[in-house]
Amino acid sequence: MAKDPNSMVFDENGYRLRASCLCFRDSTEQEVALVTSRHHHGWVVPGGGIEHGEDAEHCAIRELHEEAGVIGSSTGLLKVFDNDAKKTKTTVFTAVATKELDTWPEAESSCNNFIVS
Repeated sequence: MAKDPNSMVFDENGYRLRASCLCFRDSTEQEVALVTSRHHHGWVVPGGGIEHGEDAEHCAIRELHEEAGVIGSSTGLLKVFDNDAKKTKTTVFTAVATKELDTWPEAESSCNNFIVS
């Protein structure tokens, strides 16, 4: 599904603002949540565009739920990455899973799994 250009949020340099979540199954940090995507080949961390009125941390936790079916608690900011080729700025947060769901918003278009890190 194509994103509505009016719903995208950009910074002062024209970079689209995104957030993603590196979520661990538990505090041992031995397993990380990854998803497949209709946009990428292979496994990626859940993430997507920040919506108007939303902060990056909330977006990362929302994307974790929507794409991976995991409810998580943020444990902090990891890094901010600029992609000059795609003109995106992605803020990455870490989290610990508090619940794994049987169904989730994007279950039909993605797969999820916890992979040993």
